[in-house]
Order: sequence, then structure tokens, then C-alpha cells
Amino acid sequence: MASLSSGYHRVNYDTRNWLLLTGVLAEDPSQLSSENKAQIINDAFALASSGRLDMFVALEALTVLKKETGLVVWQSTVKTLQKMHDYIGSTSTNTLFEVNIK
Repeated sequence: MASLSSGYHRVNYDTRNWLLLTGVLAEDPSQLSSENKAQIINDAFALASSGRLDMFVALEALTVLKKETGLVVWQSTVKTLQKMHDYIGSTSTNTLFEVNIK
């Protein structure tokens, strides 16, 4: 009998599909749930941080926020950017990246 595996998996697409996905969501955020949009942004930055995705693509994922009203998406994005700030803040490039949360 085969066992079922459950767990957390990041999803990576090729660059073209990342850009298509984020472009569609930027125009019509109702295409996915807030949780899924938050996960897309989180996955994009995690994959970029590990070198598996170009950082430009991860930053492009932020265009999803253009029309976003879901609190879950914004909270997750702020946490993701704060983690990046904390990581980059310990490097010599820290002056190039700043998160302003007001």
C-alpha cells in the first residue's frame, strides 16, 4: 500500500509563467484566494532568496498588490519583506534595501 505524503511544498514555475501569473492577478485579484496570493508572493521571495528564481521575478510578484485588499496578503507580504530586510541588513548592501512600515 502506497503511503500518502503531506507537507509543505514550494511551487516554482519558469519565468514566463511567473510573469503571466502575476500579471493576471495584478489585473484581477479575485482569480485566487487571499491565502493563495500570499503564498505566491512568499514562494517567489523564498525561491529568489535561495537562488532558484531571479529576484526581478520575485519583485514583479509584488504587482499582485496593485489592487489587493486582502489583509492576509498584505500581512504575509510585510513579513516576507521584513525577513529580507533583516537578512540584507546584515550585509554590505543594506543601504540599498529599506522597508518602511507606517
